[in-house]
Amino acid sequence: MQNYSKSVSIILIAVVSGVLAGEIASAAVYVVNSTSDLADATPGNGICDTGNVVDGNLECTLRAALENAADSTTSDSIEFLIAGAGPHVISMAGGPYPLVNDVFINGYSQPGSAPASGSSPTDMVVRIQLESSGLTLDGNSTVSGIAFTLFGSGNDPLIEITGGTASVLGNIIGLDPASSDPLFVGAIDGVAVFGGTGHVISGNVIANSVSGVRVSSGTATIENNHIGTGQAGLAPKGNQSIGVRLGTGGSTVSNNLISGNG
Repeated sequence: MQNYSKSVSIILIAVVSGVLAGEIASAAVYVVNSTSDLADATPGNGICDTGNVVDGNLECTLRAALENAADSTTSDSIEFLIAGAGPHVISMAGGPYPLVNDVFINGYSQPGSAPASGSSPTDMVVRIQLESSGLTLDGNSTVSGIAFTLFGSGNDPLIEITGGTASVLGNIIGLDPASSDPLFVGAIDGVAVFGGTGHVISGNVIANSVSGVRVSSGTATIENNHIGTGQAGLAPKGNQSIGVRLGTGGSTVSNNLISGNG
């Protein structure tokens, strides 16, 4: 009798688990395989597809992946699998792209990329380069392993955080990821915080903007970044005005290399 009861319990648990699994949507992983800027053919259907084919697979662009993630109710991821050695340049028109949901953009998923071996960004390898557009984060999103360059809007930051709890980890902001040479950035800030709490800005190279990091509202931990230098931390690649600007209390600034600014 005990064995029978135990078997019934196991079956009931399995049935209930199956029902719950069917009711709860799974987080999606969108894999970008193209550097084009085409939009998704049917945004919001959970399938990253521009209507074209790349190497026998549906073409998935960064724009198409972001469009699907914007309509999602789950914490999705965007990864990269673009053919060739890179860096792969993705030119997105239209200014800062709003990212309001919980999304993990993982540039280090691209073959040939590698995060830093320690807390300093000195030896990280970035192979995804986003030009002509920044990102606006208003959620619990993470951006990692991306180079941001050639952004010409003087009124917009390259990465703007307006709410939630965001993480900006191991990116190259304002410099060529291959050479650490400055590439034109007309952005007012490399990273700007205008709301939310507990943001983490860590392990980045931030140069060639007006201000490197600005916290106008909200709180952030700013640590282990190179702000105003190249990736190796040796050559000045300064931000025009200031390295870190804090307009509100509660943020932490520690273990950064801040040099060559102003």
